[in-house]
Amino acid sequence: IEKYRDNYSIVESRLNSLELNGHPGIRKLIIDYVAKKYRMLSCKGLTPDDIICCLDEKITQELESRYLSFLSLEEISHADSVIFHVFAKCEIFSKPPV
Repeated sequence: IEKYRDNYSIVESRLNSLELNGHPGIRKLIIDYVAKKYRMLSCKGLTPDDIICCLDEKITQELESRYLSFLSLEEISHADSVIFHVFAKCEIFSKPPV
């Protein structure tokens, strides 16, 4: 968890940079993409840990098969940090109010 907290600010900084440099809708696009994949997996009755693992696997595979000419393997390896960022932004695993 600590790794993801540290990488949260890195992902946030990178998204800000992309938004300011010609990709104004990238944050919403990424959030919507991860949220859609999450919804698809959450219907299958998986545990939260299994959902995160599947998300990471599916997104990494998709990035490698479609975007390897645009992204380095190192960039693709940070998919889990981006997923954590989206989960934190959307408060996906936060406790419901009492």
